[in-house]
Amino acid sequence: MIKRSIDHIKKLGPAERKALAEILSAGKKADGGFIARTLTTPLGLFRVLKSLSAEEYRVFAEIAKDPSGTTLGHIETTLKLKRDVIDAIADSLEKKLLAFVIKNRQHLHNKSDRLIPYEDARAAFNPVELSHIHNVYRTLHEAVGERNSGNKQSVIGNNQHSKGIIRMLLQNGGIASLNEITAKIEARSLSASLNELIEKNIITIAHTPAPPFDALVFLAPEALAIVEWEGLAEKTTQNHYKLLLNILFLYDTISTFGLFLTQQENFRKVDLDRILHALLPVENMAGKKASASQIFQLCLHLMHRRKLAEIEGDSVRVSLSPVADYLNQPDVFLFTLINSNDAESHHLLFDPPFPVPPRESIRKMLEIIAAREPAVPQAAIFAAVADTMQTSRCNDIKNIPYTARALMQDFEHTIQFLHLAGATIAADGKIFLSDIGTALAEKFNLPVKHHPPIGNKKIVYINPDYNVLIPREGLSSRDYYTLLSRMDILKDDVVIHAKITHRSILNAYKRGMRIEEFIEVINAVSKTLLPQNLSFMLKEWARQAVEVHISQALLIKVNHSFFLDEIQAGKLQKAILERLSPTVAIIRKDHIDEMVKHARRKDAVIRLFEE
Repeated sequence: MIKRSIDHIKKLGPAERKALAEILSAGKKADGGFIARTLTTPLGLFRVLKSLSAEEYRVFAEIAKDPSGTTLGHIETTLKLKRDVIDAIADSLEKKLLAFVIKNRQHLHNKSDRLIPYEDARAAFNPVELSHIHNVYRTLHEAVGERNSGNKQSVIGNNQHSKGIIRMLLQNGGIASLNEITAKIEARSLSASLNELIEKNIITIAHTPAPPFDALVFLAPEALAIVEWEGLAEKTTQNHYKLLLNILFLYDTISTFGLFLTQQENFRKVDLDRILHALLPVENMAGKKASASQIFQLCLHLMHRRKLAEIEGDSVRVSLSPVADYLNQPDVFLFTLINSNDAESHHLLFDPPFPVPPRESIRKMLEIIAAREPAVPQAAIFAAVADTMQTSRCNDIKNIPYTARALMQDFEHTIQFLHLAGATIAADGKIFLSDIGTALAEKFNLPVKHHPPIGNKKIVYINPDYNVLIPREGLSSRDYYTLLSRMDILKDDVVIHAKITHRSILNAYKRGMRIEEFIEVINAVSKTLLPQNLSFMLKEWARQAVEVHISQALLIKVNHSFFLDEIQAGKLQKAILERLSPTVAIIRKDHIDEMVKHARRKDAVIRLFEE
């Protein structure tokens, strides 16, 4: 068929040439040579097609299906357009050098006239269907899993604009609208970079098959062989079960002191300060400590999802009853939190600091890391996106870039969440599954590599005064959980400084955690002899504990009547409205704080607003 030439351009009037030059690049003179050089480049064709109306683009896409174009009568029938509209569209396509009309002189009417695309315009036009996009992501998923990724010498040299395009595509899940790219890179540099990347098979460009028009830029599999994935710092970070421990400490603090709302429906500052002080530090993949307020909000959200925390009146009610069976099995405890659906009743105060990933995203990310470990986080995220996009249910091609971008954000949050939850270890700039991550993957029925189990090393020092020194590494995550859930953590540094206290044992007792398991583990890992009376003392503390229940109805229940006897005979006698029985009384609401303080002086196990 006919290719455009300078002669076709010269046939346009001055005004038409100027208009076309303006479309191709604002500010350019109506130079025929410039139009000829630019019109069929990826960027030039994009700008011309973008200038078409929706009906004009429909017509061009229809005639581009056949090198010989199609008749005006066929366009009228197929696209349901009126004759005068078709004539106007044909004239517009001719003025933009996309197509031309061949008259059929044998007929009086023009239904048999053919509208034919120029050959070079048709060759550069690349409309795609969803099946093609799914195939692109299939090849990208295969390519990102290859071990030689990032090891080949770059074929684009040090071209910063080309690297910028690749970086943008990586961050967007392998695809971006050319319209977005043009907004970030200067036109002259962009055109040269696009041409280079296409020529070297680093990117491909496709067009939407129907209006609204857009050009989609895809990374080609070859690009992943030269990508320099951004790794992590060399610092080793592992959180073990600190997230679960913080949930337990959150429960201890709220159930003892309460978490009340102000009139503005915010949490009281005094309650927040107490809670944040009680939380263990948790590190992100870069080895930096997440803020205590973020960890508090994440833990509170997870508790709310599992219905361990609810708003009742002007306070938060907490309970461990829904997970009582799993408190001594941290792997099951964490898995049930991940599996929980969003709570039926939602409150803004329970919002997480970042979107907590759904179950399927967690499963996918565990699968990706297990198959590639040790993995670079950025490469694992991209692989998860490519794998998911192979079967994307997005039926609107123009929305594919936004779907991919949303998935990138989803999996970024997923890998971040997994590390905070202790499921991954970061070391030497990469990540791999910890013993927690391996246990989670197995619960999702995923194939995993089994690392040598961490034996019971005798590395814990316990002094006669019950002060304990625990190295941060060397024990299984479950052992750390068993030990630290029954101790007060004094300092979390190179070595964890902790202490077995009356309060820490009573907190474990209140949660329903067995003392026997704690004694068994500390016996197995202690390098020093245990204090002779430790086992007896721990059990005696639990047996003699005074239990005080304060309900939302301001009903106080105790298991030893002398506690209420002391109150009635002391300074707090006004707090009691009515003594219902030796162990049950109704108290005044404005005396709750004083009642809690008195109970704590007695080392009582306090259950505030817990049924």
